[in-house]
Amino acid sequence: MKYLGIIMIIVGALMMIIGMLGDPLGVAVLSDLCDLNPYTLGALFLCIAGLIAHIVINKRIVD
Repeated sequence: MKYLGIIMIIVGALMMIIGMLGDPLGVAVLSDLCDLNPYTLGALFLCIAGLIAHIVINKRIVD
């Protein structure tokens, strides 16, 4: 539970990286991911929610 926020941030960042690397790698399935708004917003949401979750969870552990 302590690392849930960090895992969410890493998954969101990997989603963004995979979406951008699909076109240069020539993988047809991944090439359109960076153009899809729900995919991009989902990755952004994971990063922001992960950051907030990390702060909240670790603040509760310290207190």
